[in-house]
Amino acid sequence: MHFVASNWARESLLATLAIVRSRPPAIRLVMNLPPRYSPPPHAVPESSGTMAQDRLPGYQRWLLSTAGIVLLGLLGIAAMLRPNPRGFGTHQGLGLPPCTTVAIFGVRCPGCGMTTSWSHLVRGELALACQANAAGTFLGVLAMAAGPWMLCSAARGRWWLGCPGERLIMGIAIAILVMTLGDWTIRILS
Repeated sequence: MHFVASNWARESLLATLAIVRSRPPAIRLVMNLPPRYSPPPHAVPESSGTMAQDRLPGYQRWLLSTAGIVLLGLLGIAAMLRPNPRGFGTHQGLGLPPCTTVAIFGVRCPGCGMTTSWSHLVRGELALACQANAAGTFLGVLAMAAGPWMLCSAARGRWWLGCPGERLIMGIAIAILVMTLGDWTIRILS
């Protein structure tokens, strides 16, 4: 009896395989059966440069559009503020308190004058902006370039004018740090 049952199972399995092999490939895929061919021995490249693969994911588009709006919004706020003639303290026009470092130690902090520099920069007063805070002026110029670039990239769903590399981002971060500390050191020593 056992021999008959296993013989029957073998024959029904062979009959099923014969039916499946005669079906078109689309039906074979629906049934989750392996294809008749073997995959190529080499790996497929990660990005073939097609439009679908170059598209930015939704969360990146949302982050880019949010960051672009924030940068342009900050530039708009700087345009509404009247620059303080002292070279710092413009942020008090927003209802913020005076700089704590100046109040306690009598020395300007590294960030003192950044709001003033942005306020001068959006008015086209580059020399006054650099006098207020050179690093702030550099950040303002970056914001003027990065804001529209981010919004354009988010709207297109692909990087506009290329994706920023790690070296570029690190170079900009180091330049901002060096400019901020250098400007602060010059203000302390003078």
